Amino acid sequence: MSSDNDSTEIQGPGRPFAAAIEVPGDKSLSHRAIILAAMADGTSTVRRLATGRDVQSTLQVIQQLGVDVAEGTIRSTGIAGWSQPASPLDCGNSGTTMRLLAGAAAGSELVVTLVGDEFLMRRPMRRLVEPLQALGASVGLSEEGTAPVVISGRAPTVPADVDISIASAQVRTAFALGAVGASGESTIASPPGFRDHTERWLEAMGLGRKEDASTFRIFPGDVPPYHYEIPGDPSSAAFLWAAAAIVEGARVVTPNISLNPGRLGFLEILEAMGATITGEVTGAILGDPIGTVSVTGSGLRSTVVGGALAAAGWSQLLVPTRKA
Repeated sequence: MSSDNDSTEIQGPGRPFAAAIEVPGDKSLSHRAIILAAMADGTSTVRRLATGRDVQSTLQVIQQLGVDVAEGTIRSTGIAGWSQPASPLDCGNSGTTMRLLAGAAAGSELVVTLVGDEFLMRRPMRRLVEPLQALGASVGLSEEGTAPVVISGRAPTVPADVDISIASAQVRTAFALGAVGASGESTIASPPGFRDHTERWLEAMGLGRKEDASTFRIFPGDVPPYHYEIPGDPSSAAFLWAAAAIVEGARVVTPNISLNPGRLGFLEILEAMGATITGEVTGAILGDPIGTVSVTGSGLRSTVVGGALAAAGWSQLLVPTRKA
């Protein structure tokens, strides 16, 4: 790399390379593991948490609710034991923290106010209102439909059947987290194309069942304590996959990575452009597949990315065991 006062030049590798890299823990799964552990009555452990600020915001928020967090161990007396916070819950820049905690708080007996930094305070939150109000919670927003989000929870929540118009994993998760505390079964439906991490986990815990490609049924019950081993984040791996794809003969192997079908659309794009993609499922966390992905540069060609793949990015299905 060379630079002067006016420009910076970055030179890529001059020849093929090979690397095996385990990327940091998945951010989406880290948020979910923390919140579910906080909802459980008992001690949970979470290994390989994502280290970014967003996940730290989720940890700090559950501590404001009286949950004990120390070195990968989360001790809680369950959602019924959460403390009424003395001040607003600061979600930083994390929309995931705000939306998922709103859903969990809907099933509590607390009144909580969720705020964030100047950017999060401008992000849309109106899509949470109808699903959470269907559960009997009260949801307050600004006139613009943004934070602060004020949740007046209800325990138990009211069973509800909800159909949302967008394929939002965050809204589906928020509803499901509130619905596990309901007095009866609930369902949520939406267009396909969402990440189904939460729904796979709840089903493995006996708290839900996939009805079809777009409908999930939530069973009321207590979230159990669990040992969460967070796999690698496909979003972090995407840069490495791209680096291999653009150099003919280069190869990057990423072991222990999330292979949830809703997360691997970028690999489908690289494959359409001529990269060689191989994948192998080696395990799972609560029914969510984990495995190894290898990307080899084979000479790229142009392609057209449109429709659902362009809109959703990661949400298209790539069968993990398919070999190009």
